[in-house]
Amino acid sequence: MAARSCPFCAEEIAEEATRCEHCGSVLTTTAPEIPVQSVPTAEHTSTPLSSQLDGDTPPPRRGWVPGFRTNVWWKKVLAVWGYLMGSLMILMPLFSSENGLRDKITDAFMFSVLILPIFVVTTDFLEARTRLLGKKANSKGMRAMANIGVIFLSFILMGLLNGVHSPEYQARAATAQQEDAKVEEAKKREDTQRNEIARFEAEKKREQKRTDKARAKQERQRVATVEQDTGDQQQTETEAAKADDQQPEQTKNADKTEDRVAAANARQQEKRQHEAEKQATRDQKRQEREQRSAARHEHVAEIKSHTREAINNELHPLEMVDAHVETDEFGIRHIVGTVHNRSRFPYEVVQIEFNIYDVNHTQVKSAFSNVTGLEANGTWKFDAVVLTDVDPIYCKKSDLWGKKKLPGFLGL
Repeated sequence: MAARSCPFCAEEIAEEATRCEHCGSVLTTTAPEIPVQSVPTAEHTSTPLSSQLDGDTPPPRRGWVPGFRTNVWWKKVLAVWGYLMGSLMILMPLFSSENGLRDKITDAFMFSVLILPIFVVTTDFLEARTRLLGKKANSKGMRAMANIGVIFLSFILMGLLNGVHSPEYQARAATAQQEDAKVEEAKKREDTQRNEIARFEAEKKREQKRTDKARAKQERQRVATVEQDTGDQQQTETEAAKADDQQPEQTKNADKTEDRVAAANARQQEKRQHEAEKQATRDQKRQEREQRSAARHEHVAEIKSHTREAINNELHPLEMVDAHVETDEFGIRHIVGTVHNRSRFPYEVVQIEFNIYDVNHTQVKSAFSNVTGLEANGTWKFDAVVLTDVDPIYCKKSDLWGKKKLPGFLGL
């Protein structure tokens, strides 16, 4: 049987039907007679006369509000109930006393995102579905697929908004930002220390160069003074030699020998003194180099120690600080101790396990204890119950593991 769409409610009806079974509107199959005097002219209407006289053109709808576009009473009742419930769901978060104004507005917006797209597409409000599907809008299958798709997308969008707005996600984001700020601050402090050390070493080198230049200048002055004294001494010896020419030959030779010995001794002593000063200068320079080298090695060792400690904390974040056996008032033995989380991430669950041995070192039992929600850099006091009658017992830690709680993107 051929079918067509009702021009009033867009529902499918029979081709030969004269009245719509859904909205009750009267349908005409032929063009109505239009008196000549009643035909509007182009000066009084914006609709072309050819389209008004065309019998195939459907008449306009009675209204644009979903539920009131037809005269069916049950559709009106259902529409009024739906409008009231939808408005109540959107406005209800605004009257909540638990959240602040920003959270109230956000919750109302999320409910609007969930309800309004579903309302617009399922009711074909302002012909949105017809414009979206085009010629396929009259197919029931396409309408159903469009309604289901809009509902699915609305729930996904609401979940995304709820995840971003959740306090857990905001807390994790704030924690991650604080950790990043701490890391950046540590890097800045380390760079500042390196710059200070570099400036200190450069200043020390400049001071050493100034000291070396001053010592070289003093050495040149001393050498010039020694040479001048030597020249004066030679002049004095020459004058004495001239004076000795007048003395007897024997006395002259004896005096010359004594003078040569004294001059040789003076030059020898001066040479030894000069060598001693050079050696003292070399020793002082060597000590300064050793001190600088020791300072550099100490700084490098300190940096390596901090680096090894940070790597160890990341590779082995969980550490058992102490453990011992206690007996309660009922005679039940417990292994109690402390576990420290040295990492910068919290743990969803942490568990410690022990093997129980008898006197012959034979394993007879095992004991364990676990905890949930161990915070970053937190401490956990564990208590593992030992359910065995063997006495005495020996305990040995067999495993210590945990599952990190990393910050996620959505809190769904």
